[in-house]
Amino acid sequence: MKKNFPSIAAALCLGVVTMPYTSVHAGSCKNLTENNCNTDTKCTWVEGYQRSDGRNVKAYCRNRPAKATADLLSTLDKSNR
Repeated sequence: MKKNFPSIAAALCLGVVTMPYTSVHAGSCKNLTENNCNTDTKCTWVEGYQRSDGRNVKAYCRNRPAKATADLLSTLDKSNR
């Protein structure tokens, strides 16, 4: 049992360190459909494309950068006046 303690302790510490990062940065836009993505002001739709190494990347929804989100919300607010 004592031989396994360091590896178990290391695994627990690694889980505690990485868990908050993955849960905080998972993104609310992940796995949204195109329609749902386009209706959420925090998200933006990325069209599929082919990388320079020949691999195809499927279209996906991603978080809009913070500045772009602020700019969009400001524009929407001005148009509603």
